[in-house]
Amino acid sequence: MLMCSNIVFLNCIGSYFYSIFSHLEKSNSNNTLLLYLAASHLEYQRINVEKIRCLYGSNPWGYQPIIIKQNNACLNIDDNFFDYIKNKYSVFVNKIINPSELVANGIINSKEENIFYIFKIDEYFLSYSKMFYMNKHNKHYVLIRGAENNQGIEIIDSEQNKICNITHDELYNAFFKNNFDNKVIYQIDCSKYENNFLNKNNIILINNSKNELDYIRLLHKEICKLEKINQDFEYYYKGIRFSIISKVIPFMEMRKLKLDILKYEELKKLATDILIMWKSLGSFMLYKYNKNELSLFSVIKRLEEIYCAELKLKEYVNKMEFIT
Repeated sequence: MLMCSNIVFLNCIGSYFYSIFSHLEKSNSNNTLLLYLAASHLEYQRINVEKIRCLYGSNPWGYQPIIIKQNNACLNIDDNFFDYIKNKYSVFVNKIINPSELVANGIINSKEENIFYIFKIDEYFLSYSKMFYMNKHNKHYVLIRGAENNQGIEIIDSEQNKICNITHDELYNAFFKNNFDNKVIYQIDCSKYENNFLNKNNIILINNSKNELDYIRLLHKEICKLEKINQDFEYYYKGIRFSIISKVIPFMEMRKLKLDILKYEELKKLATDILIMWKSLGSFMLYKYNKNELSLFSVIKRLEEIYCAELKLKEYVNKMEFIT
């Protein structure tokens, strides 16, 4: 049965794919979907806040100074990703645009095994959304978990990180009454799923370029500047945390999985320790936000500790004779 993802995989839609693959692979910790990131690297980007606010408004999701790049392109959940899972897993994605009510209702009540659906919705109509319900329109996506004719619809919401139960009317309104450009449903057909991807000969050990740690150094520099400002501090704080939990942590999970597959135990131990440090930082920032104690001083100190740990791992890799 579908469960919530234990990480934010690039964005909310990616998290739903992660849930689906965890279900197919019967594993949440060694999900091979992570290997989509295997040839990528983390990179700092300087953000034009004015332009980002035009796209995202006041939503701090748009302010993410750390991105994942591969071949000079930012990795995302897009056609390249859909081609990847088609080629590696025989999983097919069909983007259904502006379906009729008959088609949408048929999808909601579908009992087809190993075919899953993600709906683009407006949280304004979802009663469990404390921030947006009957207050503010917000584009979002939810994964349909199951529908019972008399007991509503179970969905997975990546923002809430939980399984929610809503009525048919709620989903109908959130899907058909939103004012977004298109009504979109993603159909993920896993009926021919197979996983023949795990070939360690195709996995790059580790990115060992001389600039690979610049993203930490430049993020540290930016946070030191932000610590001195007062205006919109919460916006920047939340954006940095989103960047950590949706980009850095999945990347670190991927690195740990690669080292596990390649059986490099000492490197895996060092990488696991760094992953734990990043997870702890993300949790710490959320804790401080919930207590309304927004300060980046402790974040700065933790980043310095992570940087030192990365240097130790880099030094270990430099001593190895089989860097690929």
